[in-house]
Amino acid sequence: MNTGAAEIGSAWQATATAEPGSGGPEGWAERKTYWTMRSAEWLGMHLPRATGLRLAELYHRFYFSRAHTERETVARNLARVLGHAPDSPLVRKATRECFLLYGRYWYETFALRTMPPDEVDRRFSVEGLEHVDRAVAAGTGRPADRREEGR
Repeated sequence: MNTGAAEIGSAWQATATAEPGSGGPEGWAERKTYWTMRSAEWLGMHLPRATGLRLAELYHRFYFSRAHTERETVARNLARVLGHAPDSPLVRKATRECFLLYGRYWYETFALRTMPPDEVDRRFSVEGLEHVDRAVAAGTGRPADRREEGR
């Protein structure tokens, strides 16, 4: 049994009876996010690559046009990195690209689950792994990807 799927199913059942807009962890926004991600997962695992990438691009173009708060946040962050005003052409272009790349990221994440191992190996490369190996061997480090931990 897939424990992750069971946990997701239980979480969905717990939220399925809540009224839309009721707020809290059982609210409409959480259900919408859940079903958006479940749909994206299914599409990523079943659509041909070219179709999946195009659909992810279309969705995130639409999302970019509607997500005013998120777009402003991304623009402010990129403005700091790029050294330009948030409304500059460079930052506006980088912000749009950020949304498109995020769409591709999610498509690729879900498509990876059904990708044959030899294709994963062909598409994936690592540079500098020897530094991680050395740190682990010396007992001074551990390999970790902490991007999703909010640090």
